[in-house]
Amino acid sequence: MLVYRVANDGGQAVTVTHLGGAGKDTIGLMIPAFEPRRMEPGDYLLSMAEPNLLEAAESLHVIDSLGRKWRLNRRVFARLKKDWLAKAAGADGHASASMR
Repeated sequence: MLVYRVANDGGQAVTVTHLGGAGKDTIGLMIPAFEPRRMEPGDYLLSMAEPNLLEAAESLHVIDSLGRKWRLNRRVFARLKKDWLAKAAGADGHASASMR
């Protein structure tokens, strides 16, 4: 399972409406059954997705209620994906990254 940890590092509350990714052949790879959540500064949420989301994605992002898209840095995403795919074969340890 792929676990998203999304934190509100800003100074204002925000409502997260979508978690997902984007791939070459897809418009959006959304995490199913995600319920919008209001996040105060310093709050975080955890959500899970099937590993095939990461395998098919070229980016990971969060969308808020104002339509702003917060994307994980490309280099960080590439490292995360590489680590995930390598560790998925052995199923030991974990890979993590931070969205800012």
